[in-house]
Amino acid sequence: MPTHHTAAKAAAAAALALTAGATVAAVPASAAPPNLSMTSEIRMTPADSSRTDRGYFNEQVIYIAGVVSMSKAAAQDTINHNENTIALRYWGDDTNDDDLLLGPVSPTTLFADTDGLHFERAATLSHLQLDEDSGTFENIGDSGLDEIYVGARFLDRNGNTISKVESNRITGDL
Repeated sequence: MPTHHTAAKAAAAAALALTAGATVAAVPASAAPPNLSMTSEIRMTPADSSRTDRGYFNEQVIYIAGVVSMSKAAAQDTINHNENTIALRYWGDDTNDDDLLLGPVSPTTLFADTDGLHFERAATLSHLQLDEDSGTFENIGDSGLDEIYVGARFLDRNGNTISKVESNRITGDL
């Protein structure tokens, strides 16, 4: 009988070791995975046909659409728990420093899809805002052209950046 007890103890010890080794720390469903990638793209169109005295459109609508890569379930969980946010900043790209034109603002649309958390926003900016290279010093290096882009940041509930992306640039005499 001593062999039976020894074998039973060894089996129990092995089962306990397997159970202990298989233990996985529980992670809240709303926790964002680390190192998420983001993509975004902007496009611009006149708000209406009204123009300035010099022929520029009075207002332009800048549309941004982007995605934070994650599973559809994680994206829906992010929306449902509202613990993580996306902050958008509209910038005028300059040679030396960039001018903040609008923001931070939140997307007007969030939705989950198979490739991740999608975000969208349309912002109307005036010719005066878009013509951020109107001074002589600012025109050095870019021939007076304006460059617009949107920076998007995926933030945790404490405001820490999880991931970020800059959109494409739209260049023109805006």
